[in-house]
Amino acid sequence: MPKRVGIYVRISTVDASGNETATARQEADCREVVARNGDDLVRVYRDVDRSAYDLSTERPAFEEMLRDAAQGNLDRLLAWKWDRLCRSLLDAGRLHQLVEVKGIDVNTVMDPISSWSSSSAALEVGIRAGLGAGESKSTSMRLKRVSEERAAQGLPHAGGRRGFGMKNGHLEIDEAEAAIVRDCAARALDGESLMSVARDLNDRGVTTTRNGTWNASNLRRLLTAPHVAGRRMFRGEIVDSDVIPAILDEATWVALTKMLNDPKRSTRHAAEMNRPLSGTVRCGTCASVMTPRTRRSEGQRPSYVCRKEPGKMACGGRSICADDLDQYVLASIIERVETDPLSRALIMRDDAEDASIADRLLAVRDARLDAVRLFSEGHLTASELVAAQQTSAETARALEAELVKRGSARVLAGVLASDHLEALWNERGNQWARELVRLLINSIEVAPNAVRGRQAFDPDRITIHWAAD
Repeated sequence: MPKRVGIYVRISTVDASGNETATARQEADCREVVARNGDDLVRVYRDVDRSAYDLSTERPAFEEMLRDAAQGNLDRLLAWKWDRLCRSLLDAGRLHQLVEVKGIDVNTVMDPISSWSSSSAALEVGIRAGLGAGESKSTSMRLKRVSEERAAQGLPHAGGRRGFGMKNGHLEIDEAEAAIVRDCAARALDGESLMSVARDLNDRGVTTTRNGTWNASNLRRLLTAPHVAGRRMFRGEIVDSDVIPAILDEATWVALTKMLNDPKRSTRHAAEMNRPLSGTVRCGTCASVMTPRTRRSEGQRPSYVCRKEPGKMACGGRSICADDLDQYVLASIIERVETDPLSRALIMRDDAEDASIADRLLAVRDARLDAVRLFSEGHLTASELVAAQQTSAETARALEAELVKRGSARVLAGVLASDHLEALWNERGNQWARELVRLLINSIEVAPNAVRGRQAFDPDRITIHWAAD
């Protein structure tokens, strides 16, 4: 009788271009055996980028195959070699249990067991699994040592996934992709939302290095990735490199990293992130931040509300129509920018200042490296090294903060050159509008209604505290 066969293929890593040729070869050889035996192929179970040695790594296809076999849906499990199936004694024992309890035939193409009924079969599989585990351990130790040497030399990771914008093992820039990275960086710093930029990339047919689509998450990872600044990651730390070319200059990458990794940006509730004035509107009674909310009782109109919650010092007695307040603040900003010289002067600075700050940052970084070198040569004591590093870190933080401030100021660059601020407000999206508001306004205070129960928007309730005042 023909056997119901499940084929299992696995590869630990794929090559830099994303090819999975090894699993294709494994599958072809297994299919040939199934056809030669006249068996029925039920399914091919495939795990890619999955280690069989690291027990903390899940192998979804492997687990599903074991469940199908235990439920009686398979009569035989076939793999190319035993180390594709298991590299641990634990998994070898699970396969042996299927053979003993369920009567499943488990075998491979390249190193088959002649008969599971022989007394030495289980021992042979255990020995092969143990040898596989030892080989994996030895390989892991060698690779770790190679990684340490490459990191010390500033070289990129050997193999692995290609970073967008790079080629030749991260030693050369792919100019076509690099131009896309620079464009995305500029648009993000100009206040355009990452989702908007990602949608544009998808509409233009630009794909990720694995031919996938873009979203806010993977675009954020790209723009803050060390390789776009000519750096690399090693054991969770960003390491400088003299051989990896940079796609973005120091000032741009620092500003992007600070802006996109800001905890307030990433952890704020979705509703709070969806209004231009989020985080700026405050209750005139208790000074708590008023957050956006939409309720059926309010006719589905979004409002900014002083929300009373456990552990929050809010009075819960204030609300105002969000759309009306947004439009009132926009009109106030237009008037302010047109008539107040100080607001205009806020961004009318020479672009060369960015380059100057970036050069100072590089000098601080070089000074920190020089201090480490002097310490290693015995010219500095440990306490002197710590003091020097602390001073350098404080200077670097101040310079980075200035770059972030200047990056936010770029939001206004197009505004002052245009008479269509309202159109920009509507076209660029809420992220752009929020950056504009935060640059010009410290807070917006909402006072109680003059007449209890009155619902119409009353501009007399609003006090705008301008940043330039």
